[in-house]
Amino acid sequence: MSQENEEVSGRKVGIILGLSIVLILFSWIGITIYNLVEQSRLVYIHNPYEDPMKVTIGEETYKLGPLGYKEVGVSEGKQRIKSTVNGQVILDTTVVISSAFLNKGGVINASREPMYLWSECYGGTLDYVYSFDDSSTINSKPSSQWSKNSAEFFTIDSTLLYGVVNKYLANQVLITKEWDYDIPDPCEDQVEARDVTQGAVGTSKSKIFNKPGLLRYWNRNYGDLQEELELLQILDSVQNSSDTITP
Repeated sequence: MSQENEEVSGRKVGIILGLSIVLILFSWIGITIYNLVEQSRLVYIHNPYEDPMKVTIGEETYKLGPLGYKEVGVSEGKQRIKSTVNGQVILDTTVVISSAFLNKGGVINASREPMYLWSECYGGTLDYVYSFDDSSTINSKPSSQWSKNSAEFFTIDSTLLYGVVNKYLANQVLITKEWDYDIPDPCEDQVEARDVTQGAVGTSKSKIFNKPGLLRYWNRNYGDLQEELELLQILDSVQNSSDTITP
């Protein structure tokens, strides 16, 4: 009888341990999913100025240091947004925050300055000579950036840049997230290639920048290539001119 009790007791302990493991596993999965969802719903405000900036959204007021940013909480519906720098009003408007914006996250641009969606390309080369290896990671290289047909020359504050970029106009207050890296997130040096083909032809990741942020990123990563870039612009201009000449 004692032996039977021990067996029953052992089975109970095993069941309890099994249930505990299952509960822990489901809790971990739930927390992971929650964190991923919350991360995708982050909403930021930013300050592209060298002076402090104050932003009021509804009843909440946020103070941003020079070139600072902050994660904010916002509610669906009409919201008055006002921003000031050194007592001067930069923006004072009312916007309608939709559930789609809250579900995806994004940026509330109260700065009256443009923002940029920059695509960082990983893998591939300028002359389209690809390396078909099975490396699990592919590096970010300037030449791969320049190999994209959608890349273009553009200038910001007299600095010549070249790449795949979309510009959000200064008067666009609500910018819904369509990028991989938020304002505080750095671009990765390398990403994992899903397959051999992607390792050969490359892939891209996008990041949201304000103007000073993009200039800092460009100068840090590509600033030493300005002479080469200027030469490429000249060659591109010559090529475009020759394409328009008719016999």
